[in-house]
Amino acid sequence: MLKSLGKTISSPILNKFSLGNIAMFHIGRSGSTVLGDLLNQSPKILWDGEIYHTYVDWGGQKALRKGESPIIDPVQLLHAQKIKARRRYYGFEVKFYHLDRTNISLSDYIQQISELGVSHFIILKRKNYLRKIVSSYVSFDKKQANLRTIDDSDHHSAETKPTLHKINLNIDSINIDSTQKPLLEHLNYYQDRFQTLDTELADQKVLRLTYEEDIAQGPIDGYQKVCNFLDISQHPVTVQYGKTNPFKLSEIVENFSDVEKALKNTEFEWMLYE
Repeated sequence: MLKSLGKTISSPILNKFSLGNIAMFHIGRSGSTVLGDLLNQSPKILWDGEIYHTYVDWGGQKALRKGESPIIDPVQLLHAQKIKARRRYYGFEVKFYHLDRTNISLSDYIQQISELGVSHFIILKRKNYLRKIVSSYVSFDKKQANLRTIDDSDHHSAETKPTLHKINLNIDSINIDSTQKPLLEHLNYYQDRFQTLDTELADQKVLRLTYEEDIAQGPIDGYQKVCNFLDISQHPVTVQYGKTNPFKLSEIVENFSDVEKALKNTEFEWMLYE
């Protein structure tokens, strides 16, 4: 029997008829939307996206307004998705802060979903954490201004020409992923979580992808690597999204000099110019 946050889950597998189950970890703005869309075009895969987003972000905010607890059980929720895939792979996405918000450690979560039947893991890493933060700010700014944007991707419709949208970054107080803290603390958080993930998945079937190498230059590359990883044929797919922020950080961030000073002589300094 599997226990999750004090509850017992009777079934040891996610879906005994499916080909397998895939968890993809990322921090957002990493090309997950374009890659997930390609994977979902395969007849062998049901890609369910960020299954915790609605509950942790939208539902969590609604619960807080009502004075209720925003906490959900992430393992129970995953268990409830089991009939969707039928005779396909079932894939879903996880962000580190979603687990933080549901009070489960990364280690416990990986152990429990492995027991539940998740057999394949994908790490989709955006090596430049700073660009992830800037891209998130641009997206939020556009939404506030009622401009068209993609929910959590560094891509939009392939037919839409990207436009430059400038933002300011308060390096002492960056509000992102439901957490407000200095820029360097966010960068260190991402670094720490990816390192922890590598350790926790040391004995698992893992595919490591990066936005810079496997998505930005051509997302079909990432799609093909996932198909090879899953040992399935590469069904013809269409890339439906293009980049939203192909501009230099010095063009996007109006107070770029402040950010330069904050990252000077740190291990993250290179991110300013990539």
